[in-house]
Amino acid sequence: MSNFELKNFQSEDMKRFIEEYGIVFEQGGLTRMAGKIYGWLLICDPEKQTAADIAEMIDASIASVSTNLRNLLQFRMIEKTGVPGERASYYKISYNSWHTIMSNKLYLMEKMEKLAKQGLELITDKPEDIKKRLIISSYFYKYLNAEFKKILENFNKEYFVDGEFRVPGNKKPKGEK
Repeated sequence: MSNFELKNFQSEDMKRFIEEYGIVFEQGGLTRMAGKIYGWLLICDPEKQTAADIAEMIDASIASVSTNLRNLLQFRMIEKTGVPGERASYYKISYNSWHTIMSNKLYLMEKMEKLAKQGLELITDKPEDIKKRLIISSYFYKYLNAEFKKILENFNKEYFVDGEFRVPGNKKPKGEK
């Protein structure tokens, strides 16, 4: 089915899904367009799409799509691939994109914990009520970092076998019956 046919086939629910992804990304600090692209790549068939395909499917300019594809690539949420014999680049969801995002968040939280500790060193001679904000911040990020690491580790243990995602209850490696 061509993208033209697929676009005409798109249901209102699919369009809402794509738009909702845009809104969620926007609320999370990215652009609405990046979210719409990501939302489309989650539900498209085939899984690999050109920038032109994406622009057509989400009713956006090729310039806006190209800019946001670069951002999604930079965040490692999507992958850029090629097809032998074709000049166009294709884009698809990176299967570990959410893990990458959460690992990046963990890195930022670790930096926040470190900054809180540095701030405390700067005001060692100040009264406790002044230090309180940094003390709370330091303990909050220390706690969050420890728990977040556990969550990522548990997710990997639960859903990945030999580096491949497995649906719960179907954890046998490929080729094993």
